[in-house]
Amino acid sequence: MYRKILVPVVEPPDVAPLVRLASYLLEPKGEILVLHVITARSMPETAKGWRSSLRLVIPAHEAGAALDVTVTPEVKVAPDVAVEILERAESEKADAILMTLSGKGKRRQHLPFLGHTSTAILHHAACDVLIVNALALSMDHVGRVLVPTFTVHPPRKVMTAAEAVSTQMGGAPIVTVHLVEGRGTAVGEDADHQVRDPSHGTPLRLKTVLFPRGLFRRRGALPQTILEVLRREGYGLCLLGEDRGVGETPFLGRPFIEEFFSQAPCPTVILKG
Repeated sequence: MYRKILVPVVEPPDVAPLVRLASYLLEPKGEILVLHVITARSMPETAKGWRSSLRLVIPAHEAGAALDVTVTPEVKVAPDVAVEILERAESEKADAILMTLSGKGKRRQHLPFLGHTSTAILHHAACDVLIVNALALSMDHVGRVLVPTFTVHPPRKVMTAAEAVSTQMGGAPIVTVHLVEGRGTAVGEDADHQVRDPSHGTPLRLKTVLFPRGLFRRRGALPQTILEVLRREGYGLCLLGEDRGVGETPFLGRPFIEEFFSQAPCPTVILKG
């Protein structure tokens, strides 16, 4: 799917899981670039940062060897993490940036997950951005891959990613949930179709779910409603991408992502591209 994926890392425990997830989406002979940025402003702090960076570089090499993929770790010193990541993605001609939002570090009440770095990358990256939650980092198996969509056909990249993950998970079925505005006042199912024979590839189901009238115009209600639909399906890995079925503007902005990630009880990957 991607020839080159840039993976910014901060915490050593996140390195191997992020490399593993990136490997699922990597083309044959592709490359994963692991980047750690030191922002220290004094020489003692910088020296300490370089010593600590070994705890990220070594796991990156080990993960690449275990997965038999090319992993190139790099440590840079820069005053602004977001700018360094964006410039590195551009100079390396990366096809995607894969990162996690763990809520670690300095929390602000109105920004529980997205700080300056994440927001800047989401808004300014010239390539695809994939955001994963902590549960996605720890998953080793999923029963199904759930793809909520507001259009009849989900975004092509999202389905490609879903099929790649499904293959790595032993052929987990993919369920695309088409969300449309109905006439009632409650969420209800309309149809459930098997659109691909399991004997000819990954099982693929298409389910149509009716939303209460007016819900699409209340953006704050979308995260909770999508999660309710996923709960009814039995959860799994949620892979959510940008489509234009909800109004004229993209809905995968900071408010939606923060609300969705703060409540999602399942592995979640959001693809903004």
